[in-house]
Amino acid sequence: MMDTEWFTSRLASTDRRSQWWAAVQLMNAGPESSVHLFRLLDICDGIDIDSDVSELEHWITFYAARASGRIVQSIGYDVGNQLHKRVFDWIERLALHRNPERAIGGIWGLADLGTPPAATVDLLVELTLTDTRRDPTGEHTARSVAFRMLARIDRTAAVRYADTDAGREFIANVRRWSEDNPERATGPNGILTEAGWLIAEIGEQ
Repeated sequence: MMDTEWFTSRLASTDRRSQWWAAVQLMNAGPESSVHLFRLLDICDGIDIDSDVSELEHWITFYAARASGRIVQSIGYDVGNQLHKRVFDWIERLALHRNPERAIGGIWGLADLGTPPAATVDLLVELTLTDTRRDPTGEHTARSVAFRMLARIDRTAAVRYADTDAGREFIANVRRWSEDNPERATGPNGILTEAGWLIAEIGEQ
């Protein structure tokens, strides 16, 4: 595991590759890495996500959303903590971005943050029901990703919204991915390991 000095050095750098790699590693750095949240969010604030961004800048925002969500979740979200609110606001802003590729990082970040705050579930439900954005391939929708993240943090809500366009899209993807690669699907990070409970819950809907 990288130590505090390692993170401080790379986050202080203006080199985007160093910042990106630090954001990636922060995803699994644990609660002690909360000391780096200010700098991580400052880096994100310095990226104009409403303009054309470089590939590295895109991935910095993606992993920063996920890492900051995980870090705050590992500490425990405190509604009175301005830093925690800043993390949620950043993730929400990214999740609602008009560019679906950028938004998906924020949607994943919502699940990494989890609950509390309750607003994460509310936002994922909203995206599940109303989001029509698709990635450039046209194959994946932001709403199906939102539903997948909803299923990660609130199973009751996921069952409630399984019979929606987003729910049906995700369930169809789970079945297709499982058929394409059964061994991978049942592995530690496999899609059936993650969502098999949902398939069992809803049956053959």
